[in-house]
Amino acid sequence: MLFGEIEVFSDKSSFCSIKSITSLEVYQISHSYFNKLLEEDKQFNRLVIKSLAAKISYKAPRHSYQHSYAIEDNVLRLQNQFPDLIKVISKQDIANYLGITIRSLNRTLNKLKEEGMLSQ
Repeated sequence: MLFGEIEVFSDKSSFCSIKSITSLEVYQISHSYFNKLLEEDKQFNRLVIKSLAAKISYKAPRHSYQHSYAIEDNVLRLQNQFPDLIKVISKQDIANYLGITIRSLNRTLNKLKEEGMLSQ
């Protein structure tokens, strides 16, 4: 996965962070070298374009799904896909992912727990 390319293209800093919940390898290249590769290396340029396309193709259906279903459904779907989600990722990060406030997430989690639909 490619991170930081938006900052290179926009020439602006962005406040974001990435947390890994599995092992990974990270490679860092400078802003100037990234731009040089974009201009001079067609294969690198193509990989960046493919990476951006993959991000878009991943995010569009996710956002569509999240806006088409109730918060409860989205939380249950995440819980089903990632049983330890709430133990591994902060509630704030989950709320950000779902595009809701942490208050809405907490209300939903409590409701689902009361209804016995979500594990403690």
